[in-house]
Amino acid sequence: MSIQVQIVIVVFSLSLLGFIFELLRRRKISEAMTLWWLFIIALMLLLTLNRFLAIKIRELLGAAFPISVLLLFSLCFILVMLVYFSMKVSVLSNQIKEIAQDIAIFKADPLNNSDENKLNE
Repeated sequence: MSIQVQIVIVVFSLSLLGFIFELLRRRKISEAMTLWWLFIIALMLLLTLNRFLAIKIRELLGAAFPISVLLLFSLCFILVMLVYFSMKVSVLSNQIKEIAQDIAIFKADPLNNSDENKLNE
């Protein structure tokens, strides 16, 4: 991996690190997600800056270039995150459906409607 590519990856990783901490500071991302991102950024930096480790993993996996190992790990991380967010969306969809059903039952109850009608008048 050339020095130019290493510099770009390090700058990108540090920028991403700053962005993640800013999201955490503004409470736009959870602490659990922050830990995932910190792990990935650390892995990217480790593979970028430790040439020996990148070459050993490249040889172990049979990849042509050390950058291919970094790309492979990035793709694996993206797949894991897609599965995680798919699970989260499914859980939230089920919760929304249950809440909508509870609201429909509540509105259909004649005892609740009579109280609500008195408030609206």
